Amino acid sequence: MEESNLSIHTFVDASKTAYAACIFLRSESNTGSVTVQLLQARSRITPMKTITIPRLELMAATIGAKLFSSVKHALKISNIKTYFWTDSSTVLTWIIRREQWSVFVANRISEIRKLTTSEDWFHISTDQNPADILSRGCGPKQLQKRKWWQGPDWLKNSKEQWPKSAVNINEKEVEIEKRKSVISANNIGRINFITECYSNEATRKSLKGLLIFEDEEGILRLKSRLINEEESKDFISPIILPSKHLAVRRFIAQEHLVNKHAGTLTLLTILRERFWIVKGKRTVRSVIKECLTCKRQKIKHLEVPFPPLPKDRTEVAAVFQVSGVDLAGPLLTKSKQKAWIVLFTCAVFRAVHLELITPLSTNDFIQAMRRFIARRGRISVMYSDNGTNFTGLNNALRQLDWTTIESEFRVHEIRWKFNPPSSPWLGGFWKRLIGILKDLLRKILGAPVCLTRNCKLSSVSANRS
Repeated sequence: MEESNLSIHTFVDASKTAYAACIFLRSESNTGSVTVQLLQARSRITPMKTITIPRLELMAATIGAKLFSSVKHALKISNIKTYFWTDSSTVLTWIIRREQWSVFVANRISEIRKLTTSEDWFHISTDQNPADILSRGCGPKQLQKRKWWQGPDWLKNSKEQWPKSAVNINEKEVEIEKRKSVISANNIGRINFITECYSNEATRKSLKGLLIFEDEEGILRLKSRLINEEESKDFISPIILPSKHLAVRRFIAQEHLVNKHAGTLTLLTILRERFWIVKGKRTVRSVIKECLTCKRQKIKHLEVPFPPLPKDRTEVAAVFQVSGVDLAGPLLTKSKQKAWIVLFTCAVFRAVHLELITPLSTNDFIQAMRRFIARRGRISVMYSDNGTNFTGLNNALRQLDWTTIESEFRVHEIRWKFNPPSSPWLGGFWKRLIGILKDLLRKILGAPVCLTRNCKLSSVSANRS
């Protein structure tokens, strides 16, 4: 079918709960028969923050324009008639009129105009808008009955029979989004609001204690002790500005950005080269507190309270009854042989026992474990990471017949508790002692060596704790 017989119709609508857009493709054959098919639809929940209905309708128009752009790109069509339908006369007026709107409206109108043309936007009544069902919702039976995906019935008629809705513009809704006039910061000292703010006696009381005078333009200035004629008039006699005026606060905020987010005292010094702001330090500080960039940089990280310690580490027990184990090294002995330090620490009392092993194997660790138990007594619980020598010993212990051993020798099985993989922080109570041991060895060996590299160990007793 030729593109001249095709047209794309985008419908947008919004309610208090959602805003949505849907796109239909209308094709007309040479015989005059018309078919309408749904191409794509999109709906979104309204933000939790309260937004006016006209703004929601504008948000619906924005996603409608974006949706149309993506469909047009997917279909790879260029010369095709396009229609955009909305039941909001306010949104239609914002799109058509070339005026200065508020930031919220201006940003979205700009995006809509990039993707569409204002001549393609039309008004339609709510009851004839198929996007209404997307924004308000309906049940399955109602959806089946209406056959919404086939488009509105009137779209199957000729263009001359399409509904023409009267546009009743609510000028109050339209005008409320007009951009307010902004006072230029460069000319802030020359504007009438300066004299108006101190026109009555009550407001002039805030200037008590200041030496002020009116210049030839009727502007209040601060009388200073400077008489250097080479300096500018504003520097010698700065203009007095009120602290609570909106224009002054905006001027301070602009100067804060121009001066790369300067602090309170720095910004106040810069401002006083031209102006004297009443209660200046307090005013500048309050404006800087509203700067989102400064807030983001000064925000504190979320501090999660420490959880309670495990029961094994808080119960009263014998020394080394509940222990943790880890290895530090390797080191080099005088005979150029690699060695590792096995550190046993009590989980309750922080007692430490050190053993020295040369090959890093399960059998050598078992011998170190035997020496430790022979010297310090039998343990009940052992914590460690998932080192192969630790898991090897645990597997060997699990193969024993502990039922017979406990009944005949009164010896209980050692419960081995491994940290989850990639969770070194759970072994903090022995990792901290490993760090202390490394620091001490660096000082004793007299060289800034790291235990992850080879280093000479002059003398470490294998059984000395």
